[in-house]
Amino acid sequence: MRHLLDLGHRRIGFVNGPLSVRQSVDRRRGVLQALSEAGEDPDKILVEVEAVHEGASYCADAGAVGAAWLLDDPEPPTALFCANDQMAIGAMRVIRDRGLRIPQDVAIVGYDDVAIASELITPLTSVHQPMREIGRAAADLLLSDGSAIQHITFAPELVVRQSTQAPTSADPRSAGE
Repeated sequence: MRHLLDLGHRRIGFVNGPLSVRQSVDRRRGVLQALSEAGEDPDKILVEVEAVHEGASYCADAGAVGAAWLLDDPEPPTALFCANDQMAIGAMRVIRDRGLRIPQDVAIVGYDDVAIASELITPLTSVHQPMREIGRAAADLLLSDGSAIQHITFAPELVVRQSTQAPTSADPRSAGE
């Protein structure tokens, strides 16, 4: 979110999963925290959707549904932040199907930095999680004697690729209106 704000985006769509899932609540909390730290009013910048497709969330089809809903808004966002990369891939499909360009018309950021993120037609900017280290720590905790409660935090890292840039002043979505 901070990356998109730093680029100058002031209408950002958040494609999230259902808020009944802790991961969705945590991602939303992070989005709101980033806006607060930047001194931005979420009610003025953020438009969000809990994206689900045929009962499934965190998949490409759910991301497509969420992106379509956000892009149909009377004031569509210039950027999308998706709760994971699979949802971002679905959102990218909708953006392209509508004749919009990534990142010129709509910038997009995913989360997880899956292997395919760097191989897409437009490589996806994504928040990288150290999955190997997380897995190793989880295994160590499972194999420990369990006598002490441990809280381990891992720092995610933004990997900037070609799917983000500053918003353009001419919005092709409003051409001809």
